[in-house]
Amino acid sequence: FRSAGERSSEEAMRKIDSLGSAQRIEKVGAMLGMGYEEVMAHAADYLETGESYCLSSDLPDVNWREFWNDYQRVTGADVDMNDVGGPFRCAC
Repeated sequence: FRSAGERSSEEAMRKIDSLGSAQRIEKVGAMLGMGYEEVMAHAADYLETGESYCLSSDLPDVNWREFWNDYQRVTGADVDMNDVGGPFRCAC
């Protein structure tokens, strides 16, 4: 059994980790020309439907595996890393 102090320390570390993940997702959003909430909504849609969102510009170079790891930390959702790509595509 873990003590209450150990549990609250682990919870605090998860929150800090989640904040760093959220900041990285915000940076992806800035590269895409959209805000955090919009990025997260498109990511959720992609996981639900498999359809990527078409951008009106070129797709920036993003490490999607890192993005999905961050998404999992922020949302707590399970993402099958073997069967997921980027939730965005360019219109080219």
